Amino acid sequence: MLASHARSGAGSPGLPREVIAAVLGAWKKYDLDLSDVEGFIRQILGWREFVRGMYYLDMPKMAQENYYDHRRALPKWYWDGQTQMACMKDAIGQTLKYGYAHHIQRLDGDRKLCIVGADPPKRSV
Repeated sequence: MLASHARSGAGSPGLPREVIAAVLGAWKKYDLDLSDVEGFIRQILGWREFVRGMYYLDMPKMAQENYYDHRRALPKWYWDGQTQMACMKDAIGQTLKYGYAHHIQRLDGDRKLCIVGADPPKRSV
């Protein structure tokens, strides 16, 4: 139930602390199953810390890797969200505003665009 609530767009995305507070509020308001709430909160906290750990262990090497050998620079709109593609505009705008985008937006949106478009995984300076 919690995942479908998140996917429905109910509420606005925010920092992990805000998401967890909203989930705890929903748990009390809707009498949700404690195991569902606990699992969801563990996912939010666990994934955030896992990614933080990966960056800690693998940087700066990770930033320099280019597994697919892409050579073209990412378009300007990729960094500022100024595009007519609503899905990209929303995902990038949300990331700029909150520092976060749902993994579906990141995986099914921007990463596929990079792979299909043969763009590099990082900004060319």
